[in-house]
Amino acid sequence: MISESQIARKQRIVAHVIDLNKSGAEGKPIRYQAYGNEQAIFDFSNVKPAGLRVHAFSVSGSGLHWVGLEVVGVQVTIKTHMQSICFANDGSDNVFERLSMHDGHAIGIYSVRGSVNLFLNCDAYRNYDPVSENGKGGNVDGFGCHPRKGDRGNVFRGCRAWFISDDGFDWIMAAESVRFEDCWAF
Repeated sequence: MISESQIARKQRIVAHVIDLNKSGAEGKPIRYQAYGNEQAIFDFSNVKPAGLRVHAFSVSGSGLHWVGLEVVGVQVTIKTHMQSICFANDGSDNVFERLSMHDGHAIGIYSVRGSVNLFLNCDAYRNYDPVSENGKGGNVDGFGCHPRKGDRGNVFRGCRAWFISDDGFDWIMAAESVRFEDCWAF
């Protein structure tokens, strides 16, 4: 169970709980992997910083690879139009594989910067925001990808979203194309 005392950095209105800003080298990614086919569980249910949005894993590094992590209970504490995020990606050449993000108030994966990121066989489910905007459940997507102009080559492959209170997949603000292969949402 993660606690508020473990918040790595607070910047403006964001609490970056686990801040991953180091990069791997070409052909030598930094790997964060569960043992074998197990899931390493990160429970953020007790991280409720007043007046801050929560980025459970804040990723600004590149050349990183995650496998088999489970993120649960990411909270929203702001009552206006706001969102929290399980994996906030601003890096490039990253691989997010077999991640499970569920039973919280947050977007599963939200990628707004970076090129050539692969999101592989990830699940986002049972996420609903009962706090912001009078508890209407908005702002909670399974997966959001909004690359800026010039950020190309982002691919979602085999990703699934269900029982999400907003969109399963959202790329409305994307300045570049995003590829979706064998993904589904309901």
